[in-house]
Amino acid sequence: DEDEVDERFAAAKTMPMDDRDGDGGEESDDVSDGGESEDEEAAAEDVSGGLSGFAGKRDQKEKGQDKLWADPTHAEMKGLKESELHFKSSLLRLQMDELKAQVSVNYTKTTGLESWLHTFKGVLEALPAATLSTTSLGEETVLEKMEFRAPTAVHMVGSYLLRTVARPDLTVDLVVEMPADILHHKDFLNRKYLDKRQLYLEHIAHKLRSHQSVAAVSFSAFRGDAAKPCVLIKPAGLSGLSGKFNVRLLAAPPADLFPLARFRPSRNNVRVAGVTDIALQPPTPTYNTAVVEDLRMVHHLELLHSEFAQCSALAETATLLKVWLRQRALNTASDSFNGFSISMLLLYLVQKRTISRSMSCYHMLRATYIFLSKKETLEAGLHLAPNAEFFLAAIATPAEALAEFVGGGQAVLLDDSLAVNLLARVSASALSEIQHEARAALLCLEQDANNGFTPLMLQKVSVACKYDELLVIRAAEDPDHAAQRPGGGSWEDSDEILGEAEPGVPQAVVVARRALRVVEEALGERLHFARVLSREAIETPLPTAADAAAAERAKRGASGASASLDSVLAKKAWGPGAEIIIGLLLNSDCAGRKVERGPPAEEADASRRFRKFWGSKSELRRFKDGAIQETLVWSEADTAAGPMAVPAAMSGFALQRHL
Repeated sequence: DEDEVDERFAAAKTMPMDDRDGDGGEESDDVSDGGESEDEEAAAEDVSGGLSGFAGKRDQKEKGQDKLWADPTHAEMKGLKESELHFKSSLLRLQMDELKAQVSVNYTKTTGLESWLHTFKGVLEALPAATLSTTSLGEETVLEKMEFRAPTAVHMVGSYLLRTVARPDLTVDLVVEMPADILHHKDFLNRKYLDKRQLYLEHIAHKLRSHQSVAAVSFSAFRGDAAKPCVLIKPAGLSGLSGKFNVRLLAAPPADLFPLARFRPSRNNVRVAGVTDIALQPPTPTYNTAVVEDLRMVHHLELLHSEFAQCSALAETATLLKVWLRQRALNTASDSFNGFSISMLLLYLVQKRTISRSMSCYHMLRATYIFLSKKETLEAGLHLAPNAEFFLAAIATPAEALAEFVGGGQAVLLDDSLAVNLLARVSASALSEIQHEARAALLCLEQDANNGFTPLMLQKVSVACKYDELLVIRAAEDPDHAAQRPGGGSWEDSDEILGEAEPGVPQAVVVARRALRVVEEALGERLHFARVLSREAIETPLPTAADAAAAERAKRGASGASASLDSVLAKKAWGPGAEIIIGLLLNSDCAGRKVERGPPAEEADASRRFRKFWGSKSELRRFKDGAIQETLVWSEADTAAGPMAVPAAMSGFALQRHL
């Protein structure tokens, strides 16, 4: 073999220059398996480097070994240096790059989808005028009729335009702008706008069902809010990557139709019967959020796009954070963080220079986890850089604007108008949950650089396994309103402790919020946090058992999750067959404690409240240390189930007493 190589070197040295370049020499005996032409082989030899490339033509195995032991190229050295500077380890960089490649979308292969969207926009704008019936709204509506007109504009919003779509959730969000002449400037009162929005989308869905460009039409709840249905569409005639996308239709009024000042959390926009003085009407922050987020939807997309378009690493970070939310089951509830809220947090961090455009994706991810691990920052209130065009005349400073939103553990991040809380749908319990998960994520990245990425991003967590206890609360088939409540006392005591229901909120949401508050009050320090869960989220199979099912769902698209408008609206009601599931993450240090010591006897107000909450279960006791306190004793700790049966017993007693 060595003699053969020496002869080839000698032949190469005596060969004319033109023949060395591969233009005029004879064809080599080592012809590639792919049947390359002489010109192609010459080009390959030139790229590999003249004589060394000629001399390296051996069998495939030897060639692979030579390449393996070759000196690193300039590009490889640069990549190693970047890994050392910008990532915890080279393995972590490889894992992140591979994950991004798997979950990201190749937008050059969606030209068919974009062509369909352009055609679909024309279909929407050509819809004929009509008069709509309000019978589907039920008896509670104050609308008598509504005129339909084609949308004045169709806007693309959401992750597709930002290039942050994360597989397998392939959805394009479109907002149809309702014409101003079918709306009234007072429609924000008493749910008129939401009723018109529902009728508008319902009519569009009815017209699209028979259109040739649409394969299937169904409904879903916007961020789990049954009061705001949206239309899911499966495009027809698309194949490949484009054929896997669904289109979600949202509706919104013109951005300047309603004044933003009307939707501050202290304002009332759903009148309560019997209260004649408007100043005494209770605030409606939940309803206000549902309306004002539609007013600002397009503007918020413009804010995000202006920043994400300048920094590809920022879009990649948003995509990875979406994967993290999905893998850790942080986006399964209606009051959780989602892709929009995470993207807005990234925008805030960029504006405050916590994140810079020169950072790697890893450092952006780490900075976000550090920020989320300190929920006190969000509870104290934050805001984007104010835009003078949207300043409210009644608000002089950002501090005064924040003062109206902060309180009750609510996450607060105001947009550039200082009038809209971008995190208004994120509950206090969801904030506690994401803080817990962010701290765990930091431990994965910092303490286990080689293996921490797997549990963080690659392994999907079962919702049922995240919590120590799952409480299932079902509505009574035939409730007896005259029944004696556990612990005695009147039902009015519960309203005094837990507060009245907020006007304009669906009954199912009212009951779920009340149940969560009862559980949190009952368990106190025994509980890290509690979350209201959905049956669908709990029964979702793990990837190891659902590969075939996921492929089938992707094949069916929107039709696979087909839902009628009635089934979406039914989630607003609380009645026979309805249920609430609450997950509990317990504090193992004190969760099984048999004796619960309440407030001391000298604290009259606190003792009175404690007795009203627990009823006859509470008794006054004197302890060995001389303290006289309200006390609860849970005998369940002595049963076969052991001390960890106490949290369920406490929660069950409190729920039966106050629901």
